[in-house]
Amino acid sequence: MKFYDNHTHSHFSPDSRMNLAQSLEKAASIPLAGISITDHLDIDAPGSKDFFIFDPAKQQEEINQYATIYPNLKIFKGIEVGLQECCIEKIKEFKDFGVLGKVDNDVILLGTEEVMKDNNIELQGDTKYKVFLAI
Repeated sequence: MKFYDNHTHSHFSPDSRMNLAQSLEKAASIPLAGISITDHLDIDAPGSKDFFIFDPAKQQEEINQYATIYPNLKIFKGIEVGLQECCIEKIKEFKDFGVLGKVDNDVILLGTEEVMKDNNIELQGDTKYKVFLAI
């Protein structure tokens, strides 16, 4: 059986304490079969508009540099998009016309925490995913 870590943040996310090199070194030493680097991209995040904004092209460029160092580790490039009802159109514009249209993500996670808070919804299991589909 192969094991993958599909939700890892690097120094491109302000809530991470590990840089990309440390994450990949640890993943290779375990050894994991693969790792997904899914840094936060939250447009108009509560508390700070630009706190969770980064340049996915720079992130992917750095990931590409490490791919040759860890040939036995599948490194997936990705983001975790913070989903908020107030920002759906901005997220679509960012995806279609902004930086995301210029990069090749293997993984896009959807963070629904703010949607849940905004609507006073407390959900369990895969129900969060279903709420996103309804928005």
